[in-house]
Amino acid sequence: ASSCMRRSRRTPMTLAAPLALAVCIVGVGALVACDRGPEPSVDAGRDLYRQNGCASCHGPDGRGDGPVAKTIEPRPRDFRDASAFKQGTDVASIADTIATGVMEHSQGNSSGDQHHRQVMPQFNHLSESERHSLALYVISLRNPLDTGRNQP
Repeated sequence: ASSCMRRSRRTPMTLAAPLALAVCIVGVGALVACDRGPEPSVDAGRDLYRQNGCASCHGPDGRGDGPVAKTIEPRPRDFRDASAFKQGTDVASIADTIATGVMEHSQGNSSGDQHHRQVMPQFNHLSESERHSLALYVISLRNPLDTGRNQP
């Protein structure tokens, strides 16, 4: 038999394997995209701010004047003032602060005696995307005339 006569015959089974591989690759890509969750947004952050009790300390408009604020020392952050942020003012820094909370470190009466207390709780139960949404919302509350350091 000549080589011309030897044709590669593709059976339905040999055609199915590449097609199955392509479907698998596309499916995994879609799962990865779905697993990421929604893109962070100011609107989602506003909802999370309300749902997670942020306003009880920081106030409904982020001015640090919530109903609990009077009982807290140091006073809750006024989000309008970017210069008041101690751990950074960009989205990543604010999201990290939301995840880890804020600790106050103070010197005690005797040398080497230090006190630590949580002044803002951790919100590490929120996803990274949710913390980024909250950070975007916090940034949106800034005074537009504020020219504080490290603004995004």
